[in-house]
Amino acid sequence: MSFYTPTGRISWRTWWRYLAGPVLWALLAVCISQIGPSWSAHLGHGQAGTWTVTRIACERGSHGCSDLGRFVSADGSDVRSDVQISGGSSLRVGRSLRAIDAGGAKVYPVGGGHGWWAYPAATALLAVPCAVWIWTFPIAVLRRRSDHRLVAVVDLRGLPKSTYNVVIKARLRNGHRARWVRSYRTCIEPLPPSNDLDNPRAL
Repeated sequence: MSFYTPTGRISWRTWWRYLAGPVLWALLAVCISQIGPSWSAHLGHGQAGTWTVTRIACERGSHGCSDLGRFVSADGSDVRSDVQISGGSSLRVGRSLRAIDAGGAKVYPVGGGHGWWAYPAATALLAVPCAVWIWTFPIAVLRRRSDHRLVAVVDLRGLPKSTYNVVIKARLRNGHRARWVRSYRTCIEPLPPSNDLDNPRAL
């Protein structure tokens, strides 16, 4: 399996399967994990209290900063330090907001802020490409290999017009070794299979 095209660039299959897909699934997991707490805050469930900005954290190379604060519930039983408020804030250090702790990674402004609709909307949007990734990668691979034949991609894009030989080596179950040579020509119409590789029992 080749991760690069003949020109040295990462192939779009590699980008989609091993980079874009996992990132999309990670974002989907984060959004799903925040739906419950954001809706609880929107409905007024959880610990009501006050969130006070204690410091502003700016990461090197980042274009924005995060407001971190201390949350204290009205009865004093729930205290959290260095916690963010959903949606961010533009308050100075020492200023406070009424907030609700619904058990999520962040506290929420009264009413839930925008998280109660933003996280479900983002989940719905991310679910589409994640479903496409499942269909085009894991399911497609399993379907292609359902007949127990090995599958590999031969990418000759960008190579000059010529004939290229691909050597296939295999070790059989009985311990014997087998070797096939498959020839490919670029810039012409597809050729019929050769070396008996069109035969499902060849490998």
